[in-house]
Amino acid sequence: MENYAKLQVRPSSHKTYQGFIENHIKPALGDIPLEKLTAMNLQRLYKHLLESGRVECTESRSKPKGLSVKTVRNINQMISSALNCAVEQRLIPRNPTKGCVLPKLERKEMKILLPENPMSLN
Repeated sequence: MENYAKLQVRPSSHKTYQGFIENHIKPALGDIPLEKLTAMNLQRLYKHLLESGRVECTESRSKPKGLSVKTVRNINQMISSALNCAVEQRLIPRNPTKGCVLPKLERKEMKILLPENPMSLN
């Protein structure tokens, strides 16, 4: 993270990545040696994040317990990039994220807001 990603991403992205690592990735995968990490370990992480991954804080009490599909996909992208780097450095033979199935993004239909007074368009 510090040697590669920090050099390539905006400071705000770096802070977000640090939060993902500290709140979600380390607690779930931190005890697994890199060479033993499997797609199944990652798949379980993603399932957990979708179902109950939200960190408890005052602001999140009224929200669903799981993280959004978009957030889980962003976490996968971050992990995948890190593991691609590990493959390039020959620390692992292949990237285990390649065997994961990610939840599909739900496309919401755009809603067009109309002015309350149609005559105000003039």
